[in-house]
Amino acid sequence: MKPQNKIVQEEITIKVSPQVAAAYRQATAEEKQQLEIKLAEIIQEQLSVIRRNSIIELRQTMDIMSQEAQDRGLTPEILDAILNDD
Repeated sequence: MKPQNKIVQEEITIKVSPQVAAAYRQATAEEKQQLEIKLAEIIQEQLSVIRRNSIIELRQTMDIMSQEAQDRGLTPEILDAILNDD
């Protein structure tokens, strides 16, 4: 017998307007399930965008810091000596 891959889901709470809450409460089980799937996809996509933007911002900051260090005379050899100084 093949083991079934069961999708584990967790419940979260979000704040919405009273109108949205009322409409959700009146939705059928199938409508609620479809809404939950769509919301999960939207949240996942937004979190991915936030992570990508954070990585881009970090790389830009690191590039600026590297350029400033080079402008002030820091060379790879000096950096290596600093990092290997026991």
